[in-house]
Amino acid sequence: MIPKNLHKSDIIKAIKKIKNDGVPKGRGATKFLLQYNKYYYPTKYVVSQANLIKNNKLLESSDFGGGNEVNSYLRKLGFKIIEVAELGEIRQLSLVKLNRIKSTKLSYNKLIISKENEPTFARIILAREWEGKPQEVREILVNVCESWESDSKVHFILTCGGFVQFKWPENLKDDEIGNPTEPKAIAVEKLATAAQKTLEKILDQELMSNLKQRADYITIGIDSFKVTDSAQKTKNPHIELVFLIDLRNSKYYWTGKSYPNTDQKKNLVRISNLDSHFVNLENLGKIMVLGCHDLNFFHPRVTSEKRELSEWRRSLNSAFRNLAQKHKPVYVLHHPHVTVQTTTWIHARKKMETELKSIRFYASAIRYHTHGSKSNSYDFLDELLKKTKKGNSYDFIIC
Repeated sequence: MIPKNLHKSDIIKAIKKIKNDGVPKGRGATKFLLQYNKYYYPTKYVVSQANLIKNNKLLESSDFGGGNEVNSYLRKLGFKIIEVAELGEIRQLSLVKLNRIKSTKLSYNKLIISKENEPTFARIILAREWEGKPQEVREILVNVCESWESDSKVHFILTCGGFVQFKWPENLKDDEIGNPTEPKAIAVEKLATAAQKTLEKILDQELMSNLKQRADYITIGIDSFKVTDSAQKTKNPHIELVFLIDLRNSKYYWTGKSYPNTDQKKNLVRISNLDSHFVNLENLGKIMVLGCHDLNFFHPRVTSEKRELSEWRRSLNSAFRNLAQKHKPVYVLHHPHVTVQTTTWIHARKKMETELKSIRFYASAIRYHTHGSKSNSYDFLDELLKKTKKGNSYDFIIC
């Protein structure tokens, strides 16, 4: 039962405390949220915190009723209550700053917008199943432009790895590729050319003009698989590219995954030119562009002298880290395919920032969804958004 001596002022104090401290695991919202000043809070945890402030006891969820009891109580005090379902398919939502929730009539249901002051990056976060169809990619980019606040311009718009899927060139034969670990340059060029043609169709003159008003650069993760059957994809040649596009002059730069995971080593057409990860932007300085697994060049288990690695992997790791030391990047742009837990990249990122003191900004555009996995295994989305960046962001969450 909710204590009778709690008042609206106690609830507001609790909200402010939660805004600063966050929401612990196990106390996130499952059905209902309290909306206050563009933030959303788990209703029962708010009341629990209010009682801690007023009566010096943090109530457990089992100490009072959820649903109608807590919602009626909060509504009588003048607070707005919404259902989590109204936010779309966001999993394990605890506390997310939302400027707007925009319903769409497109291939996705909701666009949730979260904006910090003076953002350096804008990130397009996928929180749903995703196939990377060019038409759907274009829909998202157009809708993001339409939803953008006119007084904000960022340096970079980031998308996740595999944001776009392009068709494998029919005229590219396996013998032209050679060893995928050290592929022939002509094969990589053919794949990059096909990828760029796909992007140029998406980013027509009108869309490029609209994006240019909102950012200086956009990065797009774009993949291709020779075989489209999901069970056979990674067992056949495939490539994971990242394009950096200068929106001011329509210049395209590209790189891609250079550090394959163990399962990919035989079939990933690897980007062997490590220098391609480093770009000098005259208005911003050096940036480092990373494909999905490339951040693990810096993972402690890989950089440790005691770790047993193949000679090839140890040599590759050393070469990349030496290049990073040489280039001294100021910005790091990371493009993972899936991130649903805060621990996935945190150790590699910490090690990277320890080694590279030049880094001032870091951003990772994530896909907050894993096919076939249960959403209760996901960490809170707001925690992931905070822990996958260094610098303020403007996030567009696609549900």
